[in-house]
Amino acid sequence: EMDNVALFLGDGVIGVGTQGNDPACTQNLCNIAKKCRALIHQVQKLGREPWQSLQWLAQRQRYMTKDESSSSSCVDMNYQHMLDFIADPIAAQEDGLRSWLWQTCTEFGFYQTCVSQHNSTCPFGRGWHTLAQDLQLCQYAFGIEPHQVTQAVQESLQDYGGWNLAATRVLSVNGKVDPWIELALTWSDQNAQRPVHMVPGASHHYWTHPSQDTDDAAVVQARQVIHTTVTQWLTQIRRAAEEQSTPEPGQSTAARVA
Repeated sequence: EMDNVALFLGDGVIGVGTQGNDPACTQNLCNIAKKCRALIHQVQKLGREPWQSLQWLAQRQRYMTKDESSSSSCVDMNYQHMLDFIADPIAAQEDGLRSWLWQTCTEFGFYQTCVSQHNSTCPFGRGWHTLAQDLQLCQYAFGIEPHQVTQAVQESLQDYGGWNLAATRVLSVNGKVDPWIELALTWSDQNAQRPVHMVPGASHHYWTHPSQDTDDAAVVQARQVIHTTVTQWLTQIRRAAEEQSTPEPGQSTAARVA
């Protein structure tokens, strides 16, 4: 069935792991760079076709740990099974999956699609993961209709301000390979009260993780930018409070308060 094909191709036949990408990891195939090098090696050095390289990496990711292969060779690609799993309030709650889906359906509408336009940079099977597929999950799992999702998103934008949030002293720090960067304020949106800092090669809030000796220089710099910016803002706030509480020359505290 075409739904099963869409499930297989829609999010890629291999795990790319952009959100959790760790440039400093040491395990085999543990980040994007190592996966890319492995795929290139399969094609250029071993003479395999691109699809064979993807097949090799998919099998390696799923079944192999330290070169020890599992006896299983099948992957369940049944779209209906996936729908039933998502609709199960017990089984689908592992790692907060169902709670997160509920939040996307009732508040944010965060869906990662892969469009079929010729200029798309999506690295997966283009045109197979559509918005309609995500909206169907809301219907099947929670009985939430597409128009209700649209309304919820508009209400969230109104609450938080969207691209035009009115808050000040907000520092937006974004990893350049984080898939969620599409939702973030970037350089074109920044101003003096809402600065932006981009972290090359970094993924999802990697700079908030505990510091390690292997941390990339860009991640270390991001932490310093955050520390410096917040310190400056706190200093400004403290000085403003001190100036407000200091009486003018010749004015008593009681008179100033009155």
